[in-house]
Amino acid sequence: MHDLNKIEILRKQKKVTQQELAEGCGFTRNGFSKMIEIADPKVSTIQAIADYFNVPITYFFEDVAKSENDAERSIDEVFEAMKELVKSKILK
Repeated sequence: MHDLNKIEILRKQKKVTQQELAEGCGFTRNGFSKMIEIADPKVSTIQAIADYFNVPITYFFEDVAKSENDAERSIDEVFEAMKELVKSKILK
């Protein structure tokens, strides 16, 4: 999963218009807008954006991966707590 809000953050930080970004990535503004609107652009589109801003493609996935790992860890912690609770009930 990727974070498309980061595109807007970079665009505003670098003071790049949507038109400039689209053209810099080899797209028309309308085509680029449609790709972003569907919120599921191809990896090649995300790579083009990463290249334009000179950031690694992982930039668009970092926080998402972290939050997914945190959620997974939380589920594991709940599962472990449940196992301990069941063990304590059985041993009593």
